Amino acid sequence: MSDTNQPTRFWQKIGLIAEISTLCRQPKSDGSTYRQVLELIRMIIPYDAATLYLRRTDSQELEPHACLLGSVPLPGFFAHHGGRQLRCWESRKQCPILWSRSEKDTDFDPNSDFAVIMSAPLLVDDDVIGVLNLGSYVIGAMGDKHLKLVSVIADQFAVSIERSSYVAAIESKNRAIQEAHAELEAAQEKIIAAEKLAAVKKLAAKINHEINNPLAVIVGNVQCFMLEDSIVDEKMRLRLNRIEQSALRISKVNRKLLNIDSVASEGCPGSIDEQLNNPEMSPST
Repeated sequence: MSDTNQPTRFWQKIGLIAEISTLCRQPKSDGSTYRQVLELIRMIIPYDAATLYLRRTDSQELEPHACLLGSVPLPGFFAHHGGRQLRCWESRKQCPILWSRSEKDTDFDPNSDFAVIMSAPLLVDDDVIGVLNLGSYVIGAMGDKHLKLVSVIADQFAVSIERSSYVAAIESKNRAIQEAHAELEAAQEKIIAAEKLAAVKKLAAKINHEINNPLAVIVGNVQCFMLEDSIVDEKMRLRLNRIEQSALRISKVNRKLLNIDSVASEGCPGSIDEQLNNPEMSPST
């Protein structure tokens, strides 16, 4: 019966490895993706707990990144001397390692200790970027026949992690480019607005000069007429007074145009009379 089922189990393992490969080919993987991969691995290799360790770029230390059914600790020499032992691993066979315990070991507690731990390096260009740890409480549950399988899976893991790292770096650079582009556009808009405002102020100064000259003549003549009591009656005086006030109002509006930048920035709130009586809007003399 075992011989009959062997081809079926073989193709099942091939299919599961293909599923793992598909997950690992995703453009960007995270902890959820890695846990899915760990679940698929359990259908191929009979472990009781699994932990994926990744190496920090700043300290070179191994840190757990994803766990399933519990944590599988690194062997003592990895936990305390991660950097040195990783370099030793890199310089040797760079293949998975199997640690097996037996009931004869005096310090082995079958109720709490893993009987078998399999550690597979995650390699990118001969550089160890992490470790895949599988643990079983059953003596002999994992053996040499599983080493090649975990080696293939570890390679898929390493490619996925490296791809995710590249994608994250590209996304970070793209965000920086977008932020710089937005800042550049904002700066360009400010420059264009400043140039437009300068042109408007120059035009306003010319208009101010052209309007003020005839206004001065009008106001001067009106005031002269109002001084002539012999030829100006009360009705005429009222009309001249309205002309004078209107001319002065035009002059006041004209002066406001010289302070066009304040008018533009504040959006001219309120009525024109409120603006004319606002001392903050008056140009400095």
